[in-house]
Amino acid sequence: MYQICCIVAAAKRVLKEKRALSYIPPKYENRIEFQFLPEKKLFSTKKYKDENVPEWYDHCLKKGLYDLKLLAPITVNERSILGFSNKNAKRYCMFL
Repeated sequence: MYQICCIVAAAKRVLKEKRALSYIPPKYENRIEFQFLPEKKLFSTKKYKDENVPEWYDHCLKKGLYDLKLLAPITVNERSILGFSNKNAKRYCMFL
């Protein structure tokens, strides 16, 4: 979750500054892969995936990205820890 937040924060910052994204992953991270929903063309369906963060960011810019938000669904099933988490049984959190 921390890495996702870092990627979104970095992308949001460079989007505001209108420059290229350079993200250096932590040493323990072996691989990041971004899979996009299939796009329907006239007679075919194209699947697209990126192998790193700058490729993902460039692809999103080509698609018309102008703002970025991170929505994370949070579910707490065990009622005894709801007081510690400050959440309902089911809630969506929005970051950035």
